[in-house]
Amino acid sequence: DSVAKLSSSLDRDEVFDYILSAMSNIVPNEASNIMLIEGDDVVVVRAKGYSDDIVDLRYSMSDIPDFAHIIKNHKPRIIQDVTTYQDWHDRETNSWIKSHLGVPIKLDNEVIGFINVDSKTPDNFTEEQAQWMLTFGDQAGIAIRNAGYTARLEKRIKERTRDLEFERAQLQAILDGVADGVMYTDMNRKTF
Repeated sequence: DSVAKLSSSLDRDEVFDYILSAMSNIVPNEASNIMLIEGDDVVVVRAKGYSDDIVDLRYSMSDIPDFAHIIKNHKPRIIQDVTTYQDWHDRETNSWIKSHLGVPIKLDNEVIGFINVDSKTPDNFTEEQAQWMLTFGDQAGIAIRNAGYTARLEKRIKERTRDLEFERAQLQAILDGVADGVMYTDMNRKTF
């Protein structure tokens, strides 16, 4: 049901919101986020349940080894107890987080981002939940791509409509300025 619902929307924000909502049903958590890869960085594009607004927060891929691990292996990453995990990156701002699960968002076998869920309870996530999320991450990649295509198409339509309206206004101004008759010639050089 979740995959079908995810594929039914072409609005990118709606897709992101649905992914986060579905994560609560698939894997119990207190907070979740979606990150997309932009060059050498990863950017939080949607988040739910965090005390601070982390949307638009940008991390360097090289600063967080878990990203490289997920990209290399195309597999989920479970950190059962972040307090004992040496490479945990967010100890200060979200000290309430005790366990973490991250999965890749893949498109055409390329990792384009991550879905992450966090819990205040250590050992909260299981391998079975990670596999459910992994399957959902694959479908999320397709939904994000489709929503991106729609957004680009809408932008092109708006730009073209604006151009056509401008051309029409110019033509109308020319015609309104003509006080005398109009003469034109066709390709056979006939004058009318």
